[in-house]
Amino acid sequence: MKKKTKILMGAAALSLAIAGGVSTLSASSHEGATGVVKERMDSMKAIGGAMGAIKGNMAGSDLTNQVALLEAAKTMMANSGSNLVDLFPAGSDQTPTRALPSIWEKPDEFAAISNDLQQAALALALSATKAMDGDASALGVTPTTETTALSAEAVPAIFKAIAKNCGACHQGYRAPKG
Repeated sequence: MKKKTKILMGAAALSLAIAGGVSTLSASSHEGATGVVKERMDSMKAIGGAMGAIKGNMAGSDLTNQVALLEAAKTMMANSGSNLVDLFPAGSDQTPTRALPSIWEKPDEFAAISNDLQQAALALALSATKAMDGDASALGVTPTTETTALSAEAVPAIFKAIAKNCGACHQGYRAPKG
């Protein structure tokens, strides 16, 4: 089987696994959530699934599955930046949300974290695109900083930046479970 076919098949399987995992998690942990609260919970699960896909790709010391990395990055880009911030309108703090009041008390800081996540995801997408010798114009997000196409070797550093970003949001804007 050709390398490109193997990569595409792996990406398809990964996409199905992420989608299935998100559906299963959504059903159990989103009990009672409706409207925008459910939407943002689903969005967060999608980001978590993308993080798992990136980590899994790195754990195997096989950064050749650039298609899977690109799909994970695109999922993060679609669920961060203003797309994520818009899922936290005033008054959407009803149970079962774990969103802390700091989201609405410090909206600029919360938006900055979400925008940083989107930029890190863009850097990941550009890395994957460059490794595939592709064109980044179809990514759907324009860099707001001097983001350049990086190599596959940059993926661990980008993953670390994304994880740090997620942690900052979880610590300051999300209540612990229970």
